Formats: sequence, C-alpha cells, structure tokens
Amino acid sequence: AVSNTGQVTLTQKTAIKHPIDSDPDDAVSIAANKITLEATITDRDSDTDTAQLDLGPKLSFKDDGPTATVDPTKAPTLQVDETASQTTGLNKAVSAEFAAAFSGSAGADGGDAAPSGYALNVTNGTASGLLDTATGQAIYLYLNANGVVEGRVGSGDAANANGAVAFTVAVSNTGQVTLTQKTAIKH
Repeated sequence: AVSNTGQVTLTQKTAIKHPIDSDPDDAVSIAANKITLEATITDRDSDTDTAQLDLGPKLSFKDDGPTATVDPTKAPTLQVDETASQTTGLNKAVSAEFAAAFSGSAGADGGDAAPSGYALNVTNGTASGLLDTATGQAIYLYLNANGVVEGRVGSGDAANANGAVAFTVAVSNTGQVTLTQKTAIKH
C-alpha cells in the first residue's frame, strides 16, 4: 500500500523461499520492473506530470534462518579404559548421546528446532596429539568414506593415510558418538 504522502507499506503474510547458501539471513527482492511507484505533480492550472520508480528491487524480505548453538557443558566425556580383558582385548568401544549439547531455533520460517543431522569433520592428515604405544609414532586423523574419523598411525614422523587404525570415532544420526580403541595409546 502507498499513502498520499508517498509512504510505502510492505506487509509479509507468509514465509518466502530464500536461496540455500552460506547466509541463512539473506534477503530476496521482488524482480525489477514488476512494481512501479508513480508520483504525480500538479501545478495551479491543473497541468500534471508523472515519474515512475522501479519499486521491486527496493522491496526485500530478509530471511530469519535457523540458528544452531552448542553448550559444551552438556556434552558427556567418552573414555575408553584400555585395561585388556580376555573377551575384548583392545577393541573396546564406548558410546554416549551428545544431542543434549545442541539446541537452536528454526527461525520465522518454522520447522523443527532440533538438529536434523550430525556429522564429524576433520582435516585429513591432522596430528591428533596422541602417540601409538607400539611404534611411538604420532596418530593422524582421517575421515573415511562412511563419515567415520580414523586415527591412523603415522610412519617416519609423517602422516600415513594407510597406517594402522589406532581408534575410530563415529556419530549416528541421533547424535550418539562412539569411540573405539584398536591399539594401545601412549600415556
């Protein structure tokens, strides 16, 4: 709507689709040359002239995208007790739910505020800060094709993508993280 003083009112009634990109709070506008604002000037003897402004690009809708937050104090700690037993040896796994550490808001578009998925991320070949007991070599992190982080024993003080797997870290779609130790870790 536009008033006789030129004040334009834009009212959004439903959620508007925005591009999916790295900015969840981006803005979209009405296409150019779809809406024009016309002003008319009239002199004392009733002569008129008009001018038009392309209003479409001046009308935008800013997205209120989702926000995700994490509270590390709500995350459990996973600890493998590497005391070997007759039945499991060093192939020991411990799991815990980490979902409680995450929360968020779906924003004005609505939807579920709960996380819709979990994934592990790592820069392949990054030193883990851990050492393999048997070889004394550093353990390096790799993400395999199944989304599981593998701690692999290096070779000659360098990362080795084919090194022995010392441990794995996996996450389920519900946020359950499983840490599995395969070899002895130097303490």
